[in-house]
This record gives sequence, C-alpha cells and structure tokens, in this order.
Amino acid sequence: MIKVKAISVREKEELEPLLIANPEIIEEGLKVITHQHPTDSGPLDILAVDSEGTLAVVELKNEAADSHLDQGLRYYDWCRQNISWIANAYKGKTEINADATPRLMLIAPAFTDTVRRIAKYIDVELDLIEYHAFENEKGERGLICTAIDFGQAPVPPEIPSIEKKMEYFQSEKVKDLFRSVLDGLGTKQVEIKPIHELWISFWYGVNGLCTWPLRETSSSCRCLPQTGTGTVGPGSQRERNGTPLSRSTSRSTCSI
Repeated sequence: MIKVKAISVREKEELEPLLIANPEIIEEGLKVITHQHPTDSGPLDILAVDSEGTLAVVELKNEAADSHLDQGLRYYDWCRQNISWIANAYKGKTEINADATPRLMLIAPAFTDTVRRIAKYIDVELDLIEYHAFENEKGERGLICTAIDFGQAPVPPEIPSIEKKMEYFQSEKVKDLFRSVLDGLGTKQVEIKPIHELWISFWYGVNGLCTWPLRETSSSCRCLPQTGTGTVGPGSQRERNGTPLSRSTSRSTCSI
C-alpha cells in the first residue's frame, strides 16, 4: 500500500506546472494551448480548449480569495473579445471553435463564501474546481480536482397582477368600486403597481401616494401627505415594486 499525505503547493512554481503536465486532471479531454498569456489585465494562468473545441480560461489560486472570480472574469473578458485572434493564432496547435462562448474555470483548494454566493449570478459557463495536493512516499506529487456545486440563483417570487389580486374580493360591489377607483386614478397619471402578497402601491412621478392591501369584503389604503419621499407599506416601511425604502413618521388611512 502506497502512503500519501496532503501537502500545500505554490501557485506558479508547482500548481500550474502540475496542471499543464496533465490537464485531464481538471477535465477529461482538456488540452492546454498556452499559459501565462499576456492580457490587458496581466498574464492569465492557463488557456485551454475542451473536448468540443470550446476555449477555456483557467485561473488558479493556491488559497481561497474573494478576488478570484473578479480576476478570472477580467481574463475571460479579454479572451471573449479576442477569441477570433486566439483561434487563428493557435490553429496549428489545436482546433478552437471561435463561434462558441468561452468557459471560465476557477481552480483553488477552496472558495470563499463570497465567491460561491456571487457565482450563482454570473452569466458565464463557470466551473469552480477544488484541488487537493498530495505527495507519496517517493516524493512524487499529484493533484485531485473536483468540480463543486455552487447552486443556482433563487427564482424571484412571482408578483400577481392587479387583476389576479382583485379575485381575492368576495364582494362584487367592493370589486367594482375598487376597479372604478383604479380607473379614475389611471386618468390622473397615477402609476399603479402590484407589490408583494395582496398589496398595491400608487405613485405620482417619484412621489409615493399610498399602499393598499386588499381584503375579502373591504379594502383600505394607507396614505402619506405629499412630502416627495415615498409611501408607507407593511411594517411602516415604504415600498416600491416590493423593495423597502425608508421609514415614515406619519400616515393617514381611507377605506372602501
């Protein structure tokens, strides 16, 4: 049985050469076309192509760093803008599909919570790959790379339309009266927006007029004097499109 131990490796002197020598540690079929290639943001670590001919920008770190994603995206941006030149410059070495959107691969022993959180919102084919470095009894060194699941961006809650919200009224009289109020306000250039749950907000330009929660058999709105600052919603927080603004110190109420 061969014994191995976990080790740390230096980024440029050890990690990069290990991956260049055996890029399939990262992904099967991956081929390195160059490394430390100059860009307008400095030299990128590894430029590779995957088994389908798609360009892959590989950025390395030997420790978790919040700057990892930002740095990788800067190199990615340069490669995306210059992909035709890259494909032509290295056509004798490998076939690069200049029409395919490049990939971004970040490789590190771990990733910060910040990188994991932001990665969900990046509109790029992105891989976060953790490596584990080891050394055997003969002093031979190697790497094990594993792509991690950083999740997906949460789906924003669906905000029902005003018509959908009005279905909550059980009284047709209240529903008709409320619709007439909306129609009247619409002719006065009042902007009417559905927000969370059964609430509706009313705006005139940048000024909030009121928020209005719908009830089964009645409805009442919470209004503000015209101060040009916004409108009051649930919990004394002003909201527009469901986004809390500042707190209010006064309000009035009207009902139908």
